[in-house]
Amino acid sequence: MKKFIAMNITIFFVVFGWMGCGSPEDSEGPTNEGPTQGSLQGEVLTEEDESIEGARVIFDGRVEYTDGDGVFSFSDVDPGSYIVEVEQDDFEAREDEVEIHAGEVTEISVIMTPLSPCEAQEVIVEYEGEEICAAPCSHQEDCDDGEYCWTREGVCWPERGFELWAEYPPPTCDAAPRPGRCDVDPVEFKYGPASMLSELVLAEADQCCSDLTDDGESDNALAEYFDALDILGLYELRARFNDGMDSAISAGEFDLIFEYEGLYELAEDGEFWISLLHGADIDDGDVEVDLASFDDGAHPLSLFSEARIEEVGGELVLYAEKGRLLMPEVFSKYLVFGVDVGEPTLLEQVRLEARVVGSSAMVEDGVILQQGELSGVIGFQEIIEHLNTTAKSPSCACLDGGSGGAFEADGVGGYSCILDYDDNCDIQDYLNAQGDFSCHTLGELCEVFASFDSAADVDTTGDGEPDAFSFGMTFEAEAVKVVGVDQ
Repeated sequence: MKKFIAMNITIFFVVFGWMGCGSPEDSEGPTNEGPTQGSLQGEVLTEEDESIEGARVIFDGRVEYTDGDGVFSFSDVDPGSYIVEVEQDDFEAREDEVEIHAGEVTEISVIMTPLSPCEAQEVIVEYEGEEICAAPCSHQEDCDDGEYCWTREGVCWPERGFELWAEYPPPTCDAAPRPGRCDVDPVEFKYGPASMLSELVLAEADQCCSDLTDDGESDNALAEYFDALDILGLYELRARFNDGMDSAISAGEFDLIFEYEGLYELAEDGEFWISLLHGADIDDGDVEVDLASFDDGAHPLSLFSEARIEEVGGELVLYAEKGRLLMPEVFSKYLVFGVDVGEPTLLEQVRLEARVVGSSAMVEDGVILQQGELSGVIGFQEIIEHLNTTAKSPSCACLDGGSGGAFEADGVGGYSCILDYDDNCDIQDYLNAQGDFSCHTLGELCEVFASFDSAADVDTTGDGEPDAFSFGMTFEAEAVKVVGVDQ
């Protein structure tokens, strides 16, 4: 029995001892495989590249806070893609994706954007050297009591006296910043008080209006030229223009509307804009505006950059400057002797002055203007183009100027007449039922008009050579209210 037990013990040690032994190579232990984790280090900065201390950084389920230099770090991070979240009072929260690699330090910079102090619907604007929150507006009803809607920026301002456009010409909807009215539906827009022209007269040369050449005297070269021809007994051009405009206004063909945006009371207080619109009186002072008056949205094609009311001798006087007015085709028609040229006329550097009649209580129903003066310049090129269109019109077929019209450039900055006129237009004009003598006038005075540039008195290009004619007109305007848009 004892031999059997001893044999079993021997077998146990032999067998199990052999199983625990291995080859020499297997006895060397584990090999060195290198780092298996990485780390993240970063900094949190303002948009001005300043460090942010105490920012809360959330990463891989852990939270750290930036030190005095805006620095944070995380170690022992498994390789992979992670999201770094950064939070700090007065700044927008940030999330950034990072990639961690074993044995490497991933570095990032987090730029924080400050929170807007304004409500969600407000915008930050600069006012008197400081940034303020302003509500967007397209008309006065969008603003709170005591605030005023200025559509240049499309925001409510805390008081009147906002700085108006200083540049000339006034901005269009292609400008930056884009005027607020450009993005407003003209049908929904709430228009300011308004006036409509009831009389427009090209004044006599020595009676009106502004000193545009800084010589101490009023300038009206257009009237001077017309009056000089009148003295020679040639067609009374100024009188014909005035008669034509009177007929056009009476017939409702020329309805020019002054709309005053930012004018809330008739007083010597603050400044405003004047938009020049075209429309029609539909019901005893209620007018509708023509959509062709606008550049885009409710922003007008024609306007004065600056306008104000001052008290002079106990009366209120309206002044407006830096105007750029696109006058309708009917104005062009009577500027060039009654022929429909189908083109508007651009008036530049326009100024306006008129006596204001009425009270602040009446301002919503419109503004009455009396003893008004309108002055500015018309480019010589503008008039030549109108005359060429006249010569090429079907009603002037008797003028043999070919397809080139009446004038062509002479190569030295002027124009020469190219008409072959033989008085044939006399008969045709007299047979015209409308009594249109314009073709005869143009034919007979072609050489005179070719030298028209010699009467120009305003240099608009700065080259030292006058290229435009000053003009002065008087006007009257009645109070109207814009009630809609003619669609």
